[in-house]
Amino acid sequence: LVSFPVCLGMAAAAPALVRTLWGSTWIPVVPLLQILSLAGIPWSLVVAAEGLMMARGQARHFFWLSLLNSVITISAVLIGVRHGAVGVAWAILIRGCIVLPIYIRVCLRDIDVSFGDVASAVWRPLTSAVVMGALVWGVGRGLSDLAAPLLLVIQIFLGVCAMWVMLRIVAPDL
Repeated sequence: LVSFPVCLGMAAAAPALVRTLWGSTWIPVVPLLQILSLAGIPWSLVVAAEGLMMARGQARHFFWLSLLNSVITISAVLIGVRHGAVGVAWAILIRGCIVLPIYIRVCLRDIDVSFGDVASAVWRPLTSAVVMGALVWGVGRGLSDLAAPLLLVIQIFLGVCAMWVMLRIVAPDL
């Protein structure tokens, strides 16, 4: 509910955010920030699964999944580094998408919750965040001539409002 809009909002507002915090000289890092922000979406769910495993006393599963995650991460980075920093960022995003279903499967194995239950709980906040992110991105593109701090404030305000409206529409119970 929080990490999806933060990650997608940061990716969408990255140009204004970078110009505001570090100046125009740092504009080349915008693609890295955008890709790594998107990587935060699957990773937020992996971290939640890790917490559930630890709370349930599944330290052994956590250990083996951590080892698997390390192997996948190292492999992904070694492949991505051939394409520079952006390649590594993409590798980290892809790694999260590979690791997430494995973590969820192991985490849910002994409890009465299915993958469909998880998807059902996640789709409404994710859909809301995607709509919010698209709006924030569109505003950034349309108002790119504004001063970066002003644009960033507008994007944040509209993003919060859009997320609230979307959640009221698709998930009023949340």
